[in-house]
Formats: sequence, structure tokens, C-alpha cells
Amino acid sequence: MKKILLFITFFYSVLAFSQDGTIDPTFNVGSGADENVYITKQLSDGKIIVGGQFMDFNGTGKRSLVRLNADGSIDQTFTSPPELFDYSLLLDALEDEGKLLIVGQFGVFNGFSSPGIIRLNQDGMPDTSFNTGTGPSGNGVIDVEQISKQNDKYIITGSFPGFNGIPCGNIIRLNADGSVDTTFSSLYSNAGYNIAIIAHRVLDNGKILIVGNFTTYNGVPVGGIARLNPDGTLDTTFNPTTGSNGSINSIAVQPDGKYIISGRFSTFNNVDKLLLARINPDGTLDNTFSRSPDYGLVASSLLLQPDGKIIAAGSSTGLSVANKYIMRLNQDGSIDTSFDSDIDNMINTASFQNDGKILAGGWFEHAGGEEKNRVARLNNNGFLDTKAFSSGAAIYPNPVVNNIHVDFDNFEDRNIIVTDLSGKQIQNISHKAGKRITVDFSDYQKGIYFLQIESKTGTVTKKIIKN
Repeated sequence: MKKILLFITFFYSVLAFSQDGTIDPTFNVGSGADENVYITKQLSDGKIIVGGQFMDFNGTGKRSLVRLNADGSIDQTFTSPPELFDYSLLLDALEDEGKLLIVGQFGVFNGFSSPGIIRLNQDGMPDTSFNTGTGPSGNGVIDVEQISKQNDKYIITGSFPGFNGIPCGNIIRLNADGSVDTTFSSLYSNAGYNIAIIAHRVLDNGKILIVGNFTTYNGVPVGGIARLNPDGTLDTTFNPTTGSNGSINSIAVQPDGKYIISGRFSTFNNVDKLLLARINPDGTLDNTFSRSPDYGLVASSLLLQPDGKIIAAGSSTGLSVANKYIMRLNQDGSIDTSFDSDIDNMINTASFQNDGKILAGGWFEHAGGEEKNRVARLNNNGFLDTKAFSSGAAIYPNPVVNNIHVDFDNFEDRNIIVTDLSGKQIQNISHKAGKRITVDFSDYQKGIYFLQIESKTGTVTKKIIKN
């Protein structure tokens, strides 16, 4: 009996402390997707949205979009008839107040005209109050690559010289109802970028960082990367001079305001920087960050862990010795060898779950020697923020709509302080020897807040997004 108990204890210890990058065996998508996956994101309720260019998922005939339960099984409460979309390529998704915005290349959703962008209700059916008119337009391949929230509006980027009949240069801002925000400066003649925008990030101060294979903005040379003011005008305090000599495909924003970039470039500001670089907040090159000779990825996703390490996932150039399609980097750019993943082909998208595990989607068929067919979840124990962990606090959900919960692992007295982006204190709670506190965010405006936990063991601050 003791031997059996010892074996069980050892078995579960192995599961709990699996090496980072290995396959999570508790996630099973069956036969998975039959074609490319470009979206794998965890929603606020723990379910997972998967989208792409597939014609079938796990033998169900579901096309382009499915919602999964946390264990990888299909969520049958999400309406997705076999042919919801016409011929389609879904590229990004954004959860907003319980609804789901999808962007990509498509024109019709379940008979509902929705060129390039659609908003779905929780059951998966179209939100007809969201209307973008004729949507993106132009010659050649037209697609919407990415969507994000800027206060109560949406920034979308991609390859579309026009939107709803208005010239816009591959970037536009939409109002909450889908109409074009005409106060955003990329509109009308000679505005915007001359070539596609591949990725963007809305920064905490409302500014927008843009990367791609464009070379000018409103006629100003920018070399594949630029930063816009919140109204869409060019931020001239960010000056990358010549920028990159090729496309920039992905970006990650560090807490100190520096930007990590990856793409098909070999120089930045005329300095040799093959595939990977870090940029200072003013646009100059950060020379303290260096690519390892074993790094050979054009990253489609760059993810920043709380400890400053970086997950890079994408396509291989053949220069990578190990971890060809996903790897973890230390803060200086060197490869973290404690992360080891065996995925056999290109990764189009990667994202963190709330527990730090990595959701990956792409063109791969096998991961960890098992058939995974384009969707997998990887262990990532190294994600844990040691400061947050030492404080014994779990904070969820984040983003939050109404209430946020803070769970503690002991009965220590604490103060909970909430501040807005300007640093103004808007809530101060004295928490006496309890293991959970609920903080009400329902009356706050949408935006960025900071929740600070003070105790005798130290102070921890977490960024909170209010939707």
C-alpha cells in the first residue's frame, strides 16, 4: 500500500512540476483542426476561442471558429453551424464586455454581411447592433490583421487602404457601434501607412505602437515601426531613424517602456540585428539586448512573462539549433534552456492563459511526440511571478467588468489600494485576517487601474484592465 501511495505522490508531483514547454496532458482537442489556426485565446470565463482557416474541427464539420471548454472539448453552447463563415481566414479576436469581436478575411457570417469584422454575442450569434457598413476595401488581398481596445473604441489594422468608402491607410478607429470614428487622423487623402500593418499595441497612455512592412506614414519615412498619439497623429518623440530593413512581424511591450520586436530584418538603424531587437522608448536601439546565435525564429507572437522572460513563437529560418518553433528568452536575449518544447511545424499564434500555460495554434501536427493537429497547450511553470507568489495572492478575473477577487493563502492583515493611471488613489480597503476580499470595480470607467497589496511581507502591485 505504501508503494502505491508513493507512486501516486510521485506521479502527481511530475504532473505539477512538468518541464516548461512540455505538452499539458489535461488539454485534449481530439483530432483538432484540419487546416491553419491563427487564434487561440482564453476568455474571461476560462473557455478558449480557436479560429483560423480550417474546414473541420475534431470531426464536427465546424468551420473557422469554435469555442472550447478548459479541457479542450467543444463548448456546445456556442452556436457554430458547420458553415457559419463563407471562405474565410480568421486572424484575431477580442473579448469585450462578454461579446467577441473577430477580424480577418471574410464577407458573410451565417448569412449576415460582415466584411472583415464582426461582433458576436455570448451564444456565438451576430450582434446586429454592430454595423461597419461595407468594411475594409482596396485592391489585391484585403484583410484585417488585428483588433484592440482604446478606451471605448476599437483600433483595427491590416491591409486595407479604405474602410466603408473612406481612405484610411491600413489603420482605422471604430466607435462602439462599428461606425468610423472620423476624429482619428489616418482618414482621408495621403493619410496612414503605404503598406500593410502586421501588428499593433495600444499602450497604457493611449498611444499606439505599429509594426509591419510599411516604409512611410503620411509620407514620413518610418522603416517598419512607428508610434502614434492617441488621436492617430505621428508621435515625433519616437524616432527610429532608418528603422528595420525588412518586415517587423511581432512586438512585446516591457513595463519600462522598451519594445521587443521580431521579423524578417537583418539590420535596425543600420546596425546588424538579425530577426530580433529591443528598442528604447525614444526609438533608439537598446544595445544591452543581443540575439543568441541559436535564435532562428521569425516570431508571430512575442509574450512577456512577469519575470521579464520572453516567449517567442513563430516560423523557423533554419538558424535555430533547438526549440525551432517556440523558445523562451532571458531578459538579455539569451536562450533560457530550462524551456524545452518539441513542436514540429510553424506556430501562427501563442497566448498566455491566466495560469501562465501557453495556448499555441498553427500549422503543426505533432507536439511532444503526440498528434495535436494545430492546437496545443504547453506547461509553463516558470511564468509564475515570484513577487506575486510570495505575497500569497491570486487576483481574478483580469480584465474585470464588475468585481475582482483577491484570494490569499494565509490570514495576514493587508491594505488594498486602487489607483488610476494618473496615480490618484480611488479606493483604500483595510483587510483584517481574511483569506478573500472582493473589490468592486463596477462604477469605474473603462481603462487601466493598479491594485496594490500592502502587507508586512512587502508590497505587490498589479495592473488591472476594466472593461
